[in-house]
Amino acid sequence: MNKGQILKRINDWLKENFVSFLILSIFVVFLGVSIVYFNNDNIDSKDYTRDLLIYTSLNTLLALFNTYVRIENYEALKENRKVKTFGFVKQASKHGNKMFLLSLLIQIKITLWTMLFIIPGLVKRLEYQRAVYNMVDYPDMQIGEAFASARMEMRGRKWDLFLTELITLIPLMLAVMMLFYSFIQITFDGGMRIEYSLDVFKVIVGIFAIFGIMYSNMLSLSLEPVFNLELNKISKENISDNYSF
Repeated sequence: MNKGQILKRINDWLKENFVSFLILSIFVVFLGVSIVYFNNDNIDSKDYTRDLLIYTSLNTLLALFNTYVRIENYEALKENRKVKTFGFVKQASKHGNKMFLLSLLIQIKITLWTMLFIIPGLVKRLEYQRAVYNMVDYPDMQIGEAFASARMEMRGRKWDLFLTELITLIPLMLAVMMLFYSFIQITFDGGMRIEYSLDVFKVIVGIFAIFGIMYSNMLSLSLEPVFNLELNKISKENISDNYSF
C-alpha cells in the first residue's frame, strides 16, 4: 500500500474540510486534557473512586466520539461530499446499538490485550479498527463476523497502517519537544521543574506547539477512513484478479 499516496489523500481531504476537522480536533484535545486531569493514580486519595469513574467515562466517550467521527469521515469520502461537523451524531443514530456494542467491545478487548502487554494491545488495535468499517459497508454483518473479517483483511496490512500513523504523529512529537524545550528545565541534581515565565519566544513556540497538536489530531481523524477506503480498492482488485479468466 502506497503510504505517500495515502498521506497526500489525507492532506487534500483536510484542505477541503479544514474548519470541520479543526472544530472536531478541538473537542478531542479538550477531552484528552480532561482525561489527563482525572487520571488519579493515588489509591489512598479520598477522590480516587470519583476520579476513576469520571476518567473511565471520559475515555469511553472519547473512544465512541472518535469512532463515529471516523465513520462520518469514511462515508463522506465514499459519497464524495464534505464532512458534516456534527455528522457523527447522525451516524450514531444511523448505525444503532450493534455499532455501539462493537465499539465498546473493541475498547474492552484492546484494554485487556494492553494489560497483557503493550505490543499485543497495539497490534489488536490496528486489526480491530477494520471491523468498524466492515460493519459500515455491510450493516447486516454480525459482530463476530466483523472481527473475523478484520483479522483476515488486516493480515499483512497492520504494519502499513502503523508506519503511516507514526508519520501523522510527527507534528505532535515536534509539539511536545518544543513545549519541553521551552517550559521544562532540567536541574543539576537530575530533577525537573516547570518554568512558567513567558516571553515572546515562548509564546511563539506555544502557538506552533498548539498548531502541531491540532494538526496531528486532524490527520488522525482522517487516517483510518482513507486507509480503509484504499484497502477496499485493493480487496476488490484481488477479487477481480481471482475470478478473471
